[in-house]
Amino acid sequence: MIKMNMPMKKLYNNFNQNSDVSKLFKEIENTVNRLIDRISILNTYLIINKPTFNIYDDTKIKKIFGDKVGLEASLNEINLNCEFNAHLLSNEVAFAFFELFNSSLKKTYNREFCAYLSKDNTNIWIYRFHTITDEKELWINPNIEMYKEAIMYDVF
Repeated sequence: MIKMNMPMKKLYNNFNQNSDVSKLFKEIENTVNRLIDRISILNTYLIINKPTFNIYDDTKIKKIFGDKVGLEASLNEINLNCEFNAHLLSNEVAFAFFELFNSSLKKTYNREFCAYLSKDNTNIWIYRFHTITDEKELWINPNIEMYKEAIMYDVF
């Protein structure tokens, strides 16, 4: 079930479900496919952005990211504005990307994931994901109302 804080609910409620995203669907689908193809498995992690350090060094992981979930969420950050080459990315494209990428991720890797979508006050949309571990840890604080920026997440 998707969880959203109040700023994201406002964006989502203003999201026109009937908007014509179909014109952009092929571009969204191509972007999703290109990003899914970029994922590699390193040390049991699914990683979309290649690390510049040794991900087998648990001490370094703990120091920089706190834990393995933080590492995976950080290395799986996607700036949607950059990926779509759009300074002002529409809410419709961001929400469609969230749904399609999550579906493709699950279909391709058949693991349990948590995905995040956020929009900051400069209109930058960020998507992140990580694998759900046996410990069922989430990278995000489940009390998402504490975040000022619009944020939502889904465990699937």
